[in-house]
Amino acid sequence: MININALDNIIAVVVVILLLSLIVQSIQSVLKKALKIKSRQIEDSLVDLFENVVNYNPPAAAAPSTFAGKLRTWLERIFGSSPILRKVFEFVARRPHPSDPSEHPNPEVKKLFDEVIKGFEEIGRVAQTGKRMLDSISKEDLKKVIGKVLPDTLLTGFTDRLKTACGEVATLENAIEAINDNHLGSLSGDANAKFAALQQELAPLLNDLRPLIVDGQLSSTLVIENVLQLRDIKLSEVLATLGELQKRVADDLDAARKAAIGASPPAAGIINGLEALSNELGKISATLARLSSGLDGAVAPLRTKLGEVETWYDTVTQSFEERYTRGMKTWAIVISFLVVAYLNANVFEVYKNVVTNDALRNQLVQMGEERSKANEQRLAKAKEEKNQQQVNVTLQDIRNDTEEIRKQVATLSGFGFQPLTWQGIKDRFNPGRWTSHDWLDRRKEDLKTLAGWIVMTFLLSVGAPFWEDTLESLFGVKNLLRKGTKTRNVEAESGAGQTKP
Repeated sequence: MININALDNIIAVVVVILLLSLIVQSIQSVLKKALKIKSRQIEDSLVDLFENVVNYNPPAAAAPSTFAGKLRTWLERIFGSSPILRKVFEFVARRPHPSDPSEHPNPEVKKLFDEVIKGFEEIGRVAQTGKRMLDSISKEDLKKVIGKVLPDTLLTGFTDRLKTACGEVATLENAIEAINDNHLGSLSGDANAKFAALQQELAPLLNDLRPLIVDGQLSSTLVIENVLQLRDIKLSEVLATLGELQKRVADDLDAARKAAIGASPPAAGIINGLEALSNELGKISATLARLSSGLDGAVAPLRTKLGEVETWYDTVTQSFEERYTRGMKTWAIVISFLVVAYLNANVFEVYKNVVTNDALRNQLVQMGEERSKANEQRLAKAKEEKNQQQVNVTLQDIRNDTEEIRKQVATLSGFGFQPLTWQGIKDRFNPGRWTSHDWLDRRKEDLKTLAGWIVMTFLLSVGAPFWEDTLESLFGVKNLLRKGTKTRNVEAESGAGQTKP
């Protein structure tokens, strides 16, 4: 049977761990907001995405031969892999790290990254300081922003290919206009209807292509979104209609030639008109073939690139989540150790103080009960307001988190935690004491303290939510034990009050 006093000891220790975890969590929150860690990780993920899209393979760097070169390469790799360390490098070196997206060696990747980031800034993805802030991006957000960039940014040479294709528009319109102005009378009733159907089928594509050409040049405002809005046209149906029209004109021409044998000169005018009409239709057929080939050569690769963005997005996003989570766990351990060392939070000493100090244990247990009840109230409120969105990173959040850290440190100081001081460290490692008779005992004590710090560090790195749940579970067990104890006491009193017959 679990002893309630022993359970109170465990609860008191968990409360201390929870308070320390909250300090670590608050410091992490401040660092994430002040250094824009998540935003920088997303920027790195965008670079990975664009490298895959443009098929960029970084050249293999020559391995340094000297120790200094190897050390420099190792340090650059370490600093470049973490947004926090990269920020430290920028502060110390007064220049961006080589792995910073703004310093990317590939001009295509850099140009695409800059254009996309500019698009996110234009839609309000900026912090209160005016600098870009990407807390999260969805696939749809990225597609919308990419739709606003210049096509050449995503696909080099697109503008030239589209310009060549659009150059056929004028030739096609001139051929249609020539038939309408000069040869419409040569069309028979059925052929005339086929020509009208041909113009109707071509109208949507021509209406979309005309605005792209300004004074013989592609519009400077042309973006990917404009290209994607080009209405698809089934040229197979257009060519089928054109073929039927050409066959009808050819039949009329054959009939006119047969009828012209031995006929008067006016028949020759009809034949010349049909021949000219046939030539114009041939121009339309050749122009349509070039236009179709040109549009396919320009637009199809662009659609392929956009498809690659969607395909690689899921892969890169998963990699980002893993990298971000792993990075946060690593920094949680680092911050936890610094907090533990600063507050001298030796887990063994904490347990010893809780067991030997009834007042401290009761105070911690009471605080744990209050916190557990407050958590239940917050959970109930969250269920009522589950549609309410949390406000994103602001400078006020940073100030609030910093103030919370000070309150939590003050609370722990009230329980006997005293931060390490420089004077205390100097006294402990005073060279004059290294020759004293208790030197070995002091080193044993130091090792024990270090072991206590390490254990406490890993306990804190688990995270405050875990210890919140643990605390609630422990109080649940305690309540069950209380109920069981009351039941047994009532049964004992009832049995003692009975008399034998």
